[in-house]
Amino acid sequence: MIVRALAVLFAGCLVGACSLGALDGFSGGQDPVDAAASETGTSNEDGGGGGGGTDSATPDDAGASGDTGTTDPYNFSDGFEGSGSCTPWTSSRTNAETVSPGRSGVSACRACTTENNGGGIQRLVRPKPPATTLPAGLYTFRVWVRDATYTGTIAFELYELTASLEKGPYRGGQPKVLTSTWAVQEIEYFAPNPVPGFRLDLYVDNGPPVNTCFSADDASLVYTP
Repeated sequence: MIVRALAVLFAGCLVGACSLGALDGFSGGQDPVDAAASETGTSNEDGGGGGGGTDSATPDDAGASGDTGTTDPYNFSDGFEGSGSCTPWTSSRTNAETVSPGRSGVSACRACTTENNGGGIQRLVRPKPPATTLPAGLYTFRVWVRDATYTGTIAFELYELTASLEKGPYRGGQPKVLTSTWAVQEIEYFAPNPVPGFRLDLYVDNGPPVNTCFSADDASLVYTP
């Protein structure tokens, strides 16, 4: 599931499922960011996203690598300033690595597909031990994207994790057409009750050719009680 080092985490708030042609509801049958490549799902407009899924999510702390020291334990900021790795994001059907220049720093994460059915990067958002759930409240997720070799549509999606830390209900998403200019994607989700965690998916879909590349930078979460 992981092609180049990338740990996984990051989750969200409802911006609504959008319909953009073949990326209707971000569901093109299989979820392009599931390494198991075995999910089928209903439209995100029905809350299904890429399907409930059975792929397991390895727990990651909200304050894992990439956190810039924000005071709230649920906030993070991933600037991809590491040495080659896009950690704490992990790749699915992509080769992902840091490249220069970045949007605000020296580097960004570039992901290039390895298959014809799309691919991307993903991140988990999990509570810091010994806590086992994230609190209720407003979660705002953002990531900045631009094209590297691809000017099609990129999807940014949020899923709640189940009690067994598998990919669960779709909680919001936003598509964007990639250009040569950095542009922000945002998901807001209000969790009415504590949740085990979230999973963020950032991917291209609908059969772009192998070695379709996009760049991402300055991914963040802001939690509001």
